[in-house]
Amino acid sequence: MNSLAPALRRLDGIIWALIAAVAVIELTALAFGGFTLVWRSYAAPAGASLLLVLAARYYAHSRNDPKLAFALASTAQLMAFAAVGAPLSYVAAAVALPLQDAAFDAMDHALGFNWRALLAVMQHWPALHAVMRVIYLSLTLQMTAVVLL
Repeated sequence: MNSLAPALRRLDGIIWALIAAVAVIELTALAFGGFTLVWRSYAAPAGASLLLVLAARYYAHSRNDPKLAFALASTAQLMAFAAVGAPLSYVAAAVALPLQDAAFDAMDHALGFNWRALLAVMQHWPALHAVMRVIYLSLTLQMTAVVLL
């Protein structure tokens, strides 16, 4: 782990820079695009991310536990990106670029994925659809668990 630490710190910086870049895009859209944000909605993820970063620094420097420190920092990054990434879809939709459905459909076919067949299966077996829906809606929990575990 110690030999990987410098590379992980560089990646850590890149991830934070990407999160900051997304935030700058949103702030630009806010200033020039007629968007409004509910600032209080950022309080919980910002506070939790800050606490996780502080805990990561504590475990990295005072307790010398780099694995736990990286796990805590990664969780903070996940939360921070989720907070700034969610409004990005509204900014992207406002740009009104042409839809890329045909391109995505071609990629699906190239990978051998037939979403119409999957839809037919889900409609035929509603119980399977209900289970898959719960799994899909638990994505945030799954991502957080992967980082922490």
